[in-house]
Amino acid sequence: MGRFQSAAAAVVVSLLLLFLATDGMYTTSPCSSSCRPPPDLPYNCKYDVDISQEDEGPVPDDPFGRRTFSVEIMNTSVSGKVLSNVTVSRAVDPRPNDFRHISESECLVNDGDPMTSAQTMVMFKYQSEAGQYPLAVTSASC
Repeated sequence: MGRFQSAAAAVVVSLLLLFLATDGMYTTSPCSSSCRPPPDLPYNCKYDVDISQEDEGPVPDDPFGRRTFSVEIMNTSVSGKVLSNVTVSRAVDPRPNDFRHISESECLVNDGDPMTSAQTMVMFKYQSEAGQYPLAVTSASC
């Protein structure tokens, strides 16, 4: 093999190694759809929990202008996931039967008990002069 052929072979081998080293490096996802965390780590399924609030109108005969709001926290998983350890931001004085304080700003819903798909976890009403309280799901395991 001549000098030119040796240099060309070295370039081809280098390019091949570079190609193999960067193969898949520019895809949109680092793993396929079957990529899963280790089995001992739960998924964060907070997007499978829905908090809906409805304004039910003014409190009758209330001179302060308070309104009544109904809240429903529900497992909306379309794939049938069982959710547990659902935590929500603490904006309303929690009811002891439905919520447990776990930090300054979070409450655990239903003591972390599992909830099946399409199951309502909590329903309650509250009254407020300031409008709806901001409630948000901060985490959920499935």
